[in-house]
Amino acid sequence: MFAEVNYLVNVWWQWMAAMLWQATLFIIIISTIDILIRRWVWPQVRYGLWLLVLVKLMVSPTWSSSSSIISNINPQSYERIVFAGANSEKHIENRNKSHNFNSTIGSKTHKSDQNIDPQTVEYLEAGVNQSWKTYAFVIWIAGMLVFFSLLILKMVKLRKWHRRYKENETIPAWFNELLVDTSKRIGLMNLPAIVFSDKAVTPAVYGLLRPVLLLPANYLNSLPKKDVEHILIHELSHLKRGDLWLHGLCLVMQIIYWFNPLMIWVRREMKHVREICCDLTVASVLGEKTNQYRQTLLNTARKLLTETVEPGLGLLGVFEEPFRLVSRLKWLEKKKWLSRKWIVLNSALASLFIVIAIMPMAAMEKSSDISLNQDNFNTPIADGRTVQYKDSVENGSVIDKIINLFKPEPKPVFKVQQSDPFWAIILPVTGTTDQMPAVFEKLRNYMDANMIKKFGNPFIRKYDDESIVGILNVRWEAAFRIKDSVAVKKPFQVIRIPRRDVLSARVGKNFDQKNWSIQATSWLYHNNYRSLPPHHIYWPNGVHQPGKQRPAFNFEIEIRKFEEPIPKVDIYTRHMRGRHELILQMKGSHDQENGALLKIQRYVKKRNIKTLSAPFVRYFNTPEWTADEDLTWHVGIAIKKDLKIEEPFRVEWKDGCKLACTIFEGNHSEIPLNFWHGFALTLSMNGYKVKGVPVKLLSQKLEGNNYSVELQWPVNKW
Repeated sequence: MFAEVNYLVNVWWQWMAAMLWQATLFIIIISTIDILIRRWVWPQVRYGLWLLVLVKLMVSPTWSSSSSIISNINPQSYERIVFAGANSEKHIENRNKSHNFNSTIGSKTHKSDQNIDPQTVEYLEAGVNQSWKTYAFVIWIAGMLVFFSLLILKMVKLRKWHRRYKENETIPAWFNELLVDTSKRIGLMNLPAIVFSDKAVTPAVYGLLRPVLLLPANYLNSLPKKDVEHILIHELSHLKRGDLWLHGLCLVMQIIYWFNPLMIWVRREMKHVREICCDLTVASVLGEKTNQYRQTLLNTARKLLTETVEPGLGLLGVFEEPFRLVSRLKWLEKKKWLSRKWIVLNSALASLFIVIAIMPMAAMEKSSDISLNQDNFNTPIADGRTVQYKDSVENGSVIDKIINLFKPEPKPVFKVQQSDPFWAIILPVTGTTDQMPAVFEKLRNYMDANMIKKFGNPFIRKYDDESIVGILNVRWEAAFRIKDSVAVKKPFQVIRIPRRDVLSARVGKNFDQKNWSIQATSWLYHNNYRSLPPHHIYWPNGVHQPGKQRPAFNFEIEIRKFEEPIPKVDIYTRHMRGRHELILQMKGSHDQENGALLKIQRYVKKRNIKTLSAPFVRYFNTPEWTADEDLTWHVGIAIKKDLKIEEPFRVEWKDGCKLACTIFEGNHSEIPLNFWHGFALTLSMNGYKVKGVPVKLLSQKLEGNNYSVELQWPVNKW
């Protein structure tokens, strides 16, 4: 539980910490540009620039670009991370973001993890309870809840007294006709509701799904029909332009980033520029009669200059502030409606420049000591020989790189070969592979400090699939090849990787995991091979940085040839509803299956428990890769409701999911290994991604120990 919370808090912190300084700098830049150009540049251009602030707040702060001024001048930011090792407690500087190593301690460990010294375990487990980051996360959530609650309360309050005033007012027929004519004139399809209130001092619109036009009480009695028409055009133009939706988005961003005080300035400036843009929209409708509209605004300013809008109403709609009306009159002196096409073009060009040159702010990655020459790089393959590749993407022009992004990934060329044995130094990890850059940095620093020479490219040895064990339980090792065995201190290890038969392929930058999975499993199926962990992934052009495009890499899978052909497996899918399951947890050899199934069936009969399914067995690992004494599995039966159960039994809730199924008829204790592999490979070839562990359901007894068995696997479509 702590690991999951830590992971969530770290993801949140990495986003918010980077976004705080990036958004602040971006707002300062936009404000500076706005001040410099506000007297001579069209307000629509200014409004477009302010809208980019909202875009910036929704774009990942890890975005960097070689065309961005900020990305190129941004100094590499470092954070200190304390690593616990047997050799020393060293502060290592890690670029751009800190990586959490708490997830290296998990409930599941592989054999190489069992020798970690107790001091290291104690240190890492102590790091699970993050203090200030967790507190900051809780404070942020509390702040959002407070502001959202205030907003909802104001909306409810506004709706209540608006409903009361609406019931007591009668709208003149001439006003209804004018409202319909004005809506047709500006092309507005849906008319807003009309509400009069003695708490409103100036006309306004609010509401996203059910817009309301709010007018001061007795408003129609004090204005000539011409002024009413001008005000209607202005307020309905807000609806036509979609200003309420943009205003709502601005409010949401202000609540999410409530800790940044500059968001108040952003909302204030956007509202003011929005009003000027709306005035110019009115001018485009009135044309030569714009001077009359200016006079209407001037009259309104004279009457309401000393008034104040009811506190809080500005949160809920596009309200006009009387004291700022005068500053809008100058723009109406110019015939801006004659230059609409130029306004749109200039707004687009200005926004494009900001997006390309300023919005990406993350620091550009610098080549590390594990990166090789950009033009050519040498990649060791399994048999120890070296193959030279030339990557046209790295060498080509900018246009070539852009074109290459849209090129489909070529089909990989699979090769079966025998690897030579070699020594490797490894650092075992349990957790997300997003830690990869920091893990390799720790490994390289240890090797440099102890003068251990590395050969070839870095590689990882991956044991688990994230979709099966969960992102925080993936077991993998960061590794470098070395010449001979050397003595190292825990948690580092030196292992001898034996001679192996491997399937290797090169995977390009435009890596598509779905297509790759289908092609690789199809090759294994049609060539009668099975794969064995761990899988080796070599990084000839630099370790993959999270949030960046995946570089090209070389993939190696240890394989074994089946003596018998892989059988054809017919699959079908069905949905399993959420249910309670009576479970008997087991550990050890699968030879205990029949006894465990008999034990749980007797218990069900003894307690007279109502069941929903036949008995089943759920496997968490396989005898192929795990010693018999370390096998974990359980037998179970779906039951109708939760019950108080005596040990060693227990009741668990199982969420509903999509199941891919197939039928096997025969001795359920002796299902051939190639049948299981045929089932798994068929799923992948048909575009299914495994999302859990397999289940064997004894659906119908045939003769003796033979059953009609339904094999199930939780899946999702790619």
